[in-house]
Amino acid sequence: LRPFSRLDDARTLTGSVGLGLALCNSIARAHGGSLSLDEAESGGLKVTVRLPLASQAGEPATGQHDT
Repeated sequence: LRPFSRLDDARTLTGSVGLGLALCNSIARAHGGSLSLDEAESGGLKVTVRLPLASQAGEPATGQHDT
């Protein structure tokens, strides 16, 4: 999840610098959440982003709901 850049232009066609997952991780953590990477059953990458629920007032939810 660390940002990186490829120094050899021959190794990439997009010119990307590898910031996508690092930015997603930073955003998730800034909102009290997390990002995890795992191997998917299909053999690819499984990315899980977890964010806490928020109440209507914008405060973190306590797990109790008014009805």
